[in-house]
Amino acid sequence: MTITKTIQFNAELRTDENDFNTVYTRFIGSVSNDGTYTVDYYIQDGQNSVFVEHSKDFRQAWQDFNNRIWNEADALIEQNAKIAEESNSTPGK
Repeated sequence: MTITKTIQFNAELRTDENDFNTVYTRFIGSVSNDGTYTVDYYIQDGQNSVFVEHSKDFRQAWQDFNNRIWNEADALIEQNAKIAEESNSTPGK
């Protein structure tokens, strides 16, 4: 059995950060232990007009969300490369 680790990310985009009832988009993402990432978003049912009205805010939030996940993926890829390099330079291997 192989067990893999995945880091999950979730965010909600609201018209008012203090009002939990104004969610119009949800972001989800993940990064696997090898640095493979996925990102997606969902427009809440009935919130298309709110989404369109706040499209500039959405674009900025989407970019910020992606950057956070890509940074995590990059860090894991770098960490895995370092581990592989160290294991290849170990005497007797």
